[in-house]
Amino acid sequence: MKGASTFRMLLDRLDGEEAPGSAVITKSPQSLLSVLRFTSQILFPKYPHALFPLLFILRMHSLKRSGEVVLKCVPRELFRSLVPGPLQGDVESSILIGHGLLDTLKVSGPRWLQLARPSHSTATLVRATPIAGLPHAVALATEDLWHNVHNRLGLTTAESLVIVDYVKFTSHIASKVVLGLLRPTCNLESSLMDASLDVFFQRPRYLCVGDIFSVYVEKYESGHCSVESLYFKVVEFEGPNYTKELSSSDRNIVVGFHVVKGHTAVVQASDQNEFLPPRTHIFVPGPCQVTGENYRSFLLPACPPGPDRCCGELVSLLQPFLSGKRPGLPALRIRPVFLLRGPCGSGKRTAAHAAARSLGLRMWEVDCLELCGSSPGQAEGKLKFVFTRAKQYSPCIVLLRNIHVRRSVVWNANIKLHSYLFTINLL
Repeated sequence: MKGASTFRMLLDRLDGEEAPGSAVITKSPQSLLSVLRFTSQILFPKYPHALFPLLFILRMHSLKRSGEVVLKCVPRELFRSLVPGPLQGDVESSILIGHGLLDTLKVSGPRWLQLARPSHSTATLVRATPIAGLPHAVALATEDLWHNVHNRLGLTTAESLVIVDYVKFTSHIASKVVLGLLRPTCNLESSLMDASLDVFFQRPRYLCVGDIFSVYVEKYESGHCSVESLYFKVVEFEGPNYTKELSSSDRNIVVGFHVVKGHTAVVQASDQNEFLPPRTHIFVPGPCQVTGENYRSFLLPACPPGPDRCCGELVSLLQPFLSGKRPGLPALRIRPVFLLRGPCGSGKRTAAHAAARSLGLRMWEVDCLELCGSSPGQAEGKLKFVFTRAKQYSPCIVLLRNIHVRRSVVWNANIKLHSYLFTINLL
């Protein structure tokens, strides 16, 4: 009833009739402002200022609108096919979102957006590019960026992220960046690493401390090891601070720098031991164009049918042992041993490699024929050397090939392995 009487009083004033206890408003250009002032005095008696309606409207307009998305990773080749227009700048450090999400955020065009976990203060900034056809609650990122966002926010499982418009950020150019190589399982020449970094930084790259990025190289083979990508970790930055760009309420936002060739000194630090970005799918080009609606039809699992069952079983069995190496999860101080059984060509090696790529682990292959010795002591020394060297590649999977040929020589070595033995059949 009070709202009805207030509304009636307002109508009387608009009609020029005198309401009890009020003055008559004449019909003039000032009438609208007077109505707004009168309404604000009734609804907000603590704020009688004449400019309060205008300030209130501006305040509501400045509030950041948000939405929720699930961040999914896709291969780099597919991501590039989805980017509209020619590839310019550091597109691989951006996420792809649908136009519907932009409508929710009331923004348009490429811009900086803030990603955060629900009910958590830590957030990170990413560049977003809109594409047509992508579902409203889905955002796409390269496998490297997906891995880095999860590390920045401390994510251990796939969960929805809160996305907020962030319009006032301008990234700085770093004066120096320190990088550490994630050591591959074969020896590389320093010239190959220098050349790969030189090609990678031909374009400006936006990175944060702790990020891991991959550089494609021509296939490099050494013994049983082949390398198609080199991985580096950002150890340290030197550059201008963001005290002016970030307010006190934004101190928990993880921000980075642009590395620009000719302006940023690149320094290599010691080798690092970290998880690699996962590789779960491969991109298969087709006759039609890739869009936000059909991109899933261009993806195939990294493990082909047949060994995929063994790969899935390996992944599920390995995850509890890897939990302690990831933040926020308890550790199981046990080294598991898996025996893959099956005829020649059944996909044992394929399943092991696919499981390693899915979990972000390196794979080091050792031929048991090379572990044979003239005496058990010599075989024991070679086997100890294998596990000692494996620590340099940690976290990794050691694949002992042809173990059935010289199992007596290998396992007669007096080595105590505190582990669980799992047997997986590929028959």
